[in-house]
Amino acid sequence: MIRGSPDEISRIKEGVTAIRETMKHAPVTGEAVENAIRMYMLGHKDMIDNLLLSIAAMMNLRLLTVDRELAEFARRHGLGGNIAAPEELD
Repeated sequence: MIRGSPDEISRIKEGVTAIRETMKHAPVTGEAVENAIRMYMLGHKDMIDNLLLSIAAMMNLRLLTVDRELAEFARRHGLGGNIAAPEELD
């Protein structure tokens, strides 16, 4: 269970809605949600980032981000293979 203020929960809901409405080719599956919750439990509290990275990993896609905290978290926990910063692109 994710504990947070009503504002935090509202922000998660808003982010999930945005993902569902804009990501037509990358499904938000139960597996992606489960992985995102695992990431949350490991210490990364941004559920939207967690969902995006989980979806990217499931679909064998790269997540492009300027979020250094997310990139470091992903690398520290062996999740960094699917994440890239703009300067790392070929």
